[in-house]
Amino acid sequence: MVSDIKLVIFDCDGVLIDSECLSMQTWQSLLNDYGITITDTYFVSRFLGKSMQHVESQVKQDFNFELTEQVVNQFQQQLQARFESHLHASPGVLSVLDNLNVPYCLATSSSQSRTQHALACSGLTPYFENKQFTRSMVANGKPAPDLFLLAADSMGVKPEDCLVIEDSLAGIQAARAANMHVLHYIGGSHLTAPACNDVDILDSWGVFFSQYANLRHNEMNK
Repeated sequence: MVSDIKLVIFDCDGVLIDSECLSMQTWQSLLNDYGITITDTYFVSRFLGKSMQHVESQVKQDFNFELTEQVVNQFQQQLQARFESHLHASPGVLSVLDNLNVPYCLATSSSQSRTQHALACSGLTPYFENKQFTRSMVANGKPAPDLFLLAADSMGVKPEDCLVIEDSLAGIQAARAANMHVLHYIGGSHLTAPACNDVDILDSWGVFFSQYANLRHNEMNK
């Protein structure tokens, strides 16, 4: 257990919210309309935790298909509809947020508009007012450390005093590159990347404070 954590940085998709399956289903359905089939495994290895810019480049490279502005808009509209119907916060995460005794924020590869919509649909907006860091704020997305370093600097905390909670390989690599502690979240119903060596695993928010008892309010320790 790490005892010197002063800031918890949450990834959004697949960590705070159960969104990865919704995103995968949207991409699979949309690309199928254009004659492109992607498997669950392909999505996890190529798209999970990556920015839209990366996805555009990946699709161009693998299928010689350009994700035009029209196609991207179709994806966003279809995903928003799925969010409004099916999106919810990851089970147990609200209790963790309510009982943390250190500051926290989110750092995501998603766009600001998508992030705000996702937070609104899942009831998380009040928890992350003025504490959102998105891909457009930095030159390089995950797996580069830029986004996590920006979050730490903006929150006034040294990188080595941060705990990042991620579900994707790109996010884990970014946290390591930023010299931060990292926890691999594999709970909920969303997709997860394969386990990484030397990275602690969290399979449920219900056991978070069992692993990080020093991060909960004192009254919970009584």
